[in-house]
Amino acid sequence: SYVLQRLLEDDGELIITEDGGRRIKPHPMFRIVATANTQGSGDETGHYNGARVQSAAFLDRFTVWSEATYLGRWDVLKLVDNNETIADYYAEHVSAFIGSSIRLPITPRGLVSWAELNKVINDIEVSFEATILNRASEADRAVMKGIMDRVAA
Repeated sequence: SYVLQRLLEDDGELIITEDGGRRIKPHPMFRIVATANTQGSGDETGHYNGARVQSAAFLDRFTVWSEATYLGRWDVLKLVDNNETIADYYAEHVSAFIGSSIRLPITPRGLVSWAELNKVINDIEVSFEATILNRASEADRAVMKGIMDRVAA
């Protein structure tokens, strides 16, 4: 991230030291977008291993901040071809994650994998186990299985 600091200045440029210090001026419409699950504060929860604290000087170079929330039900249903069980599971999983009952986040990529496998094998619980549950810790598995038992009933 420190390599980007100079580029993020008002009249910044990118310096490629591996190419003899070549300087590259950005296009006037150049923009950079970054994401951070920890807002640059590092990870104290264990959810995002390897996330490091970013310096205040680096974070200050990003002038606009926005928070992306979890998907709403309508978006989840569109993502998983209107599978109500998956949408119900997702809502409960997110609540459990936010409440720290589960350490494993559930992602849109995971939802799509689950929905796609379910279309092929037509078994919601087996597809859940293969795409979501099997990567969880033992403690998370118990909570996740309980959620699945409720929503699939």
